[in-house]
Amino acid sequence: MTDESYKLLLESVANINALVSQLGLEKSDAKLGHEKSDNDVLLADYVADFIARSRSRIQPSTYDHYVDMLNIHILPYFMLTEIKVVDVRPRDLEVFYQYLLDRGLNPNTVIKHHAVIRSALQDAVKNGIINTNPADLADKPKRVKPKIEVYTLDEVRKLWNIFRGSRIEVPVFLALVFGLRKSEALGLQWSDIDLDNRILHINHKAVRVKVDGKFQMVVSDILKTEASNTFYKLDDYTVRYFTELRERLKFCARSSVYSDFLCIDPDGVLLHSDYVTSKFSKTLKKYGLKPIPFKNLRSSCLTALGSCSQFSPKQVQGYARHANFKTTFDVYCQDDRSVTADEMSVITSAIFE
Repeated sequence: MTDESYKLLLESVANINALVSQLGLEKSDAKLGHEKSDNDVLLADYVADFIARSRSRIQPSTYDHYVDMLNIHILPYFMLTEIKVVDVRPRDLEVFYQYLLDRGLNPNTVIKHHAVIRSALQDAVKNGIINTNPADLADKPKRVKPKIEVYTLDEVRKLWNIFRGSRIEVPVFLALVFGLRKSEALGLQWSDIDLDNRILHINHKAVRVKVDGKFQMVVSDILKTEASNTFYKLDDYTVRYFTELRERLKFCARSSVYSDFLCIDPDGVLLHSDYVTSKFSKTLKKYGLKPIPFKNLRSSCLTALGSCSQFSPKQVQGYARHANFKTTFDVYCQDDRSVTADEMSVITSAIFE
């Protein structure tokens, strides 16, 4: 493809993007593309069909993410090219990946697009439409290790002093002390906590899902990985915090639906994921704290533990609930060797003392 033709392609895709937006394509628009014979099926149709058929096998949030990739990038681009599944070559996919990079997408995000298309094409192999998967031979961008901004323990102490007593105090606490993901914090219930035996179980999550065109919180007992289902042994600080919290929440107007949840507002309604994200960001800005996304509180917790020379990678991996410690240290644990303390007390002592 010449530079000139590539520029024309970019302009045309931009126009189709606008058209897709005007049409208001939603999840339900990922429709079956097999009215034609297998040899005539367009790649755009097949990927849409594959995502629609995958809905029952994947998490709702993952499905939403796939649909976003489909509607924002995959459909507009491949609707224009009109390339058929049987005609896809590795070079066709490489040009698409370069198009995404030129639009400013992170290489890791482009790799996710590659993974979706590859899975769809592998499905086409299984169904006998093509013999081999062209995505296996396509060169995709190299994965880059993200630089994750984390808080030091001094910064954690300042942050906690600001957020204690706020509406999002509890999810902040759970992310800082236990390294819980936001969905896990919002899904935590009192039935998961045994204060007598000092144990906290991770059994649920609450995620934002689009239902009938509107986002709402949905509780699920299917966590990110099998390793995510585990329990923590509570120390003195966390037992005291949960005991005091339970007393405080008795004064909230309790919704029968969310009466067992920890992360509720004064009316007893479960906190919305978007509200937590927005409130956290605005509060950091208001008090002049280092701007980080809410999810990096988990990273801050794990970094503090990973920096303790007395802990083995396996111990930190267990606290992070990762399938392997390479994920823990490659992604979450940044380079900070200033901490030495016991596991949970690394954070709780910083907060309470």
